[in-house]
Amino acid sequence: MKLLAILISMTLLMLNGCGANEPTFDGTSEETAESSMMKMFPDIDFDDDGPSEEAMKNLPPALETYMCKSIEIMFSNFGQNEEESLSEVREIFNGMTANEMEAYGMENDLIGCISGMMEGLKELEEGLEELENMFQ
Repeated sequence: MKLLAILISMTLLMLNGCGANEPTFDGTSEETAESSMMKMFPDIDFDDDGPSEEAMKNLPPALETYMCKSIEIMFSNFGQNEEESLSEVREIFNGMTANEMEAYGMENDLIGCISGMMEGLKELEEGLEELENMFQ
């Protein structure tokens, strides 16, 4: 029985060690959060303008989760201190891997919100153009 317990413990330690190389999100500050994102999503260009429109169409689910939760919290805290809202977002994801962020997004129905928002903006733009054409 003792041997079985030792084998199970060793197996669990080995399984935990396998994910140790996967980067995790460090939400302790804005700077560490940005650095974490660059390590977690090296294929995304995090310049000052944000991801390009093309990149927004192909966001990794974990990054989309982070962005959608950020938008959700910013709107729910509208009029409050922006840094406090961003800190709240960073705290939620602190220590998570990309897989854990994606799972959080699935559990909280956040996956797909960016594409939905982009579609809504496109429809709004088309509607405004139609309205403008009516008055010309």
